[in-house]
Amino acid sequence: MRGGHAHCSSLEREGVSGYGGRVILARTPEFTPLPCIGTLPAVEGDVTRVGVVARDYLTRARAGVRERHEAGVGGLALVAAYTEAIDHLVAFLFAEASTHFLSRSARLNQKCTVVAQGGYGRGELNPCSDIDLLFLYPWKVNPYIETVGEVILYALWDAGLAVGHALR
Repeated sequence: MRGGHAHCSSLEREGVSGYGGRVILARTPEFTPLPCIGTLPAVEGDVTRVGVVARDYLTRARAGVRERHEAGVGGLALVAAYTEAIDHLVAFLFAEASTHFLSRSARLNQKCTVVAQGGYGRGELNPCSDIDLLFLYPWKVNPYIETVGEVILYALWDAGLAVGHALR
């Protein structure tokens, strides 16, 4: 998902619903994911709930970062863990947006890749940083692109994140 890395198209490779088989190029030995990874509940097509789920998840992720910081974990490991947590959140939101769209519409021309940019894209996301996302699509904006963008952006805003974004 992060730009410039082999896993930048992981959602595209995995399809609409998957995000479990992403490729991570390398991790430092001290990297340990935050405990909140993998604890996002499915909203079963009710995208009105994704903002609440995202806010709860982000609160837990930041608390995990704070606990590790207070325990003496180094900054690079904390940044890597927090970036991974946001990766997981964005992938979850992408999957929920796609599921929501497919429950209402035919499966026609659903092509979109979400790419992280800036500090987030470099894997250098600090807990109070903004995140920059690029939504790439092959042709014109269509209802699928609108749905994916709206669900992801509104959920991230509801969670209290500052989000920069572009659709191209």
